[in-house]
Amino acid sequence: MPALAAMRRKFVDESFSSIAKFINRELVPFLYDLRQRVDGRTIRITESTTMELADEVVIASSASALTYTLLSVERAYRIVRVKNDGAGLLTVAAFAGELVRGASSITLVQGAVAVIVPEVGESAWEVITSYVLDRTQTLTFGATPQTQTVSTAVLAIDWSAGQKHNITLGVNVTSVTFTAPQGTGNFMLLIRQDSTGGRTVAGWPSAVKWGGSSVPVITAAASAIDVVAFYYDGANYWGIISQGFG
Repeated sequence: MPALAAMRRKFVDESFSSIAKFINRELVPFLYDLRQRVDGRTIRITESTTMELADEVVIASSASALTYTLLSVERAYRIVRVKNDGAGLLTVAAFAGELVRGASSITLVQGAVAVIVPEVGESAWEVITSYVLDRTQTLTFGATPQTQTVSTAVLAIDWSAGQKHNITLGVNVTSVTFTAPQGTGNFMLLIRQDSTGGRTVAGWPSAVKWGGSSVPVITAAASAIDVVAFYYDGANYWGIISQGFG
């Protein structure tokens, strides 16, 4: 019996010793490497750039459109988290000849976040999750509308100054320009004819998409009012018009 007890103690001691060696030699380095792969480092980009091997969290901060080009899947073995914290669109492009979510690139609007992982055997990147963060926008929702009387052929609307604009036409408009807001949302444009009437509006931005794919003709009567409603999705303004208010 004493011999059996000694054998048991020896077995237990050797088992614990083996487990300790496994933890020290295999598990700890593995967990450390895994943490390095997941943690990586955070970089902020203000111009189009190419991924570095150590990148994990990329924050794009710019008023202009940027492109962030991924490394080849064979080289980039880590998870990449990309956030668009700027005012412009962020394009995440795959390495030449590879794909990201089945295409050559994906586009992130302001506030959007995507978590991307490499699929080595497929030579492709997969987006495992993407979402848009809730954030306070610098828009004057509910405030007094921005007003102007148009006296030149160019009508400039700055949506970053407010979501509601009230204009009075004093001349014919041949070109309309939009300054994009800080985020997506609903926007209103009230167009009023002056006491003369007969003013026209043309030359809408290409980003304006009208219901029925038909550009509306505004009401010509003196002092007539048309109201245009837009939904801005970060790229296009989807518009409908209500006409003939007196």
